[in-house]
Amino acid sequence: FCVSSDYKIGCGVSCSESFMEKNEIKTRLHMHIHRDLRNGILSGKYSAGLRLPSENALCARYNTSRFTVRSALKMLGNEGLVKNFPGRGWEVISPTNKKNIGKIRKPVAIISRPDDCGTRLCEPLRENLGQNSVELSFFLKPIYGEAEDSEKWLNKFADAELKKIGGVIIVNDVPPHPGFAERLRREGVRLLCLPLNGNYSYDTVSTDNISASEMLVDHIAAKGHKNIIFGTSKSLDAIPSFNLRRLGYIGAMEKHGLKPEILMADHNYWLSPVEDALVMSCVKKLRGSRRAPVCLIATTDLSAMSMLSIFAKHSLKVPDDISIASFDLCPERKTILSKYGISSLTSMEEQWEMMGATATDIFLMKSDNGKSPPTSTLVPAILSEGDSVSG
Repeated sequence: FCVSSDYKIGCGVSCSESFMEKNEIKTRLHMHIHRDLRNGILSGKYSAGLRLPSENALCARYNTSRFTVRSALKMLGNEGLVKNFPGRGWEVISPTNKKNIGKIRKPVAIISRPDDCGTRLCEPLRENLGQNSVELSFFLKPIYGEAEDSEKWLNKFADAELKKIGGVIIVNDVPPHPGFAERLRREGVRLLCLPLNGNYSYDTVSTDNISASEMLVDHIAAKGHKNIIFGTSKSLDAIPSFNLRRLGYIGAMEKHGLKPEILMADHNYWLSPVEDALVMSCVKKLRGSRRAPVCLIATTDLSAMSMLSIFAKHSLKVPDDISIASFDLCPERKTILSKYGISSLTSMEEQWEMMGATATDIFLMKSDNGKSPPTSTLVPAILSEGDSVSG
């Protein structure tokens, strides 16, 4: 439902890979097992008084260890859904009077930034929350607007909806203002934010951007590059997660005994003559040093596309004359790459489905009294090696 014309129902895009198709989920397999069994309990597959499959049977079903299975069962026990009876195993107990289950059946508002990253994060949230809640999605406007405008928007939303909802998940790089978070705590409404990497005032789930930068620099350096430039902008660097990408780059360069080189533009689009001159001046300086090939890392795939257009304008070929890498790649932009003579972009890909699944698990386990300390959970990124970097 809509509160007013200032709200817009959000929509997601389908993900081609399921959560279990990613090899990297092995480290969080207990969360998947927990969610699987939990859905079975809430759907009635495992009714009250029924014994769950034995730990050995679950180990065989999920091809994992007893420790992993027991971790998942303990999570269910903490929620009051199952109990371990010595000699009998784990049995389902009635969830009807359990606080957590009652709360999650109230609507969960997902407030998302209206871009491809927002929709890709919302999809797993919808999928994982959909069976247990009535989910509401809103687009938060503006994305990176003035703090005063954001505060007014959130207050208007809270005035209209706070009594109807049991939780709020904000998908935005800009954190909500403290007054809004405190209001939710007072009302016992759960709040979780993503991907606010580096902000520890709220419960957050985000990509481990420090490690992502280190992994990307390690990969490029292993190909023989010693001239590795990092391109970012003032607007992005003010956001915690993007700032950590730059800091991770600096640390990784120093670890390899290389000198960090930062290009700081005014805007994220890199389309003005100023950004053009900035890029070419740095590239020419590094190429003139007659050292190893030059590689430019863009903070986002949008920046990478802009830089590719600059290279093409100056007749630089990728990766023959200059290599390029970035963080994440929107599926809609993959077709653009062939225009610049490459078929794939070397990038650090955020695990949207894992992030959404992890956020769901943390959200369901949150205390409703607002007294539990904030947690910050990091999800690893995956290196996607393309033909945009040569060595």
